[in-house]
Amino acid sequence: MKKITPHNIELIYDEVDDLQKFRENPSFPKYILDSSVELIKEAVEEKKNKVEIFNIVNLSLIVEIKRSQFPTIIQKLIDIYVEEEDYDKCAELQTLIEQI
Repeated sequence: MKKITPHNIELIYDEVDDLQKFRENPSFPKYILDSSVELIKEAVEEKKNKVEIFNIVNLSLIVEIKRSQFPTIIQKLIDIYVEEEDYDKCAELQTLIEQI
């Protein structure tokens, strides 16, 4: 079976308040969403029991999702894409839920 490699992220900041800037930058949340979808989709197709989405290297933190959590996480992603009116992505994710 193919190994799914999580995305490595390094969050560089001086103060905890600086972390808010990542959230406010539209490209960062989009990257998080799109990367999550990509790796969850790969995990579903490969019939994995879990998937590591992100490795935040400078915080020694790995974000991992178990297969039993996939439908809930995917539904939350659909809700976000509905708000963005990205209905093609919503349809893709709905199909993904049906494959679980």
